[in-house]
Amino acid sequence: MECVSLFVGIDVSKAHLDVAVHGRPRSHRFANTPPGRDELVAWLATTAPQLVVLEATGGYEQAIIAALLTAEVPVARANPAKVRYFAKGVGTLAKNDRLDAKVLAHYAALVDLPRLAPDEAQRTQLAALAQRRCQALAARQAERNRRDTAHPAVLGDLDAMIDAYSAQIHDLEARLAALVASVPALAEEREVLVSAPGVAAVVSTGLMARLPELGREPLKRVTALVGLAPFDDDSGTQSSPRHIRGGRSDVRALLYMATLVAVRRNPTLQAHYQQLLARGKPKKVALIACMRKLLGILHAMLRDRRKWQPAQIAA
Repeated sequence: MECVSLFVGIDVSKAHLDVAVHGRPRSHRFANTPPGRDELVAWLATTAPQLVVLEATGGYEQAIIAALLTAEVPVARANPAKVRYFAKGVGTLAKNDRLDAKVLAHYAALVDLPRLAPDEAQRTQLAALAQRRCQALAARQAERNRRDTAHPAVLGDLDAMIDAYSAQIHDLEARLAALVASVPALAEEREVLVSAPGVAAVVSTGLMARLPELGREPLKRVTALVGLAPFDDDSGTQSSPRHIRGGRSDVRALLYMATLVAVRRNPTLQAHYQQLLARGKPKKVALIACMRKLLGILHAMLRDRRKWQPAQIAA
């Protein structure tokens, strides 16, 4: 009997999970609830798909991803914008939940998408805790800013909120550390990343949470995901400077802060930065080039599970 590869698309909404199999006209709908997700996983077990693809939907997809990974179903998360461009490219201009599921199944069959790692659920939890820490830091700073010009009558309220946010940040940092320590793969990655001068706990946690492709996917793809791949801007005889755009801005911000430290304390990055400045590169351009170099170094370290070794890295 010929083995047929099945590609499944799942359109996720708050209430429903619409499911389509590429090449089959009928779609299916399940409730986006614990019983509904269990029913969907059981149904998928009878089809043995080669890949299940869904889009990032602001968090509503996390529960079904966790359920699928627990059941060892191969899963990939697609970029919604790319999927929409694909739909228009194949002539699907209408849009509804069932059509979106069919488009995702078609997209899965034609595009080589990276599978989510088995520890995606833990990384999602890590990302949520890290994001909440950033929110609490921002909220505490906002209260401190208000305190500078506040009336004495409300100083006590502001101080109470600042203390509350400080306690929450301390608690979140403890939970982040405990989560990383409880997952051997994350603990190993943290140990590798923080061995590089310029990369501290916050940066390493952010990279593990928001860039799981680091050390796993090809470096060119990782660089593009972060938004550090330079794009051409040429037309006819016109040749414009290369520029970066798109990508995961939060990861890029982490790398930028790490690079600011690295060009002062990391001998390899410091030398690279000074060489670029000596060649007449503007400081911002030199920093972006150093961000790419740092990303490449961290990628190689995670890929090889090797801590910082300046002699080998510099070579």
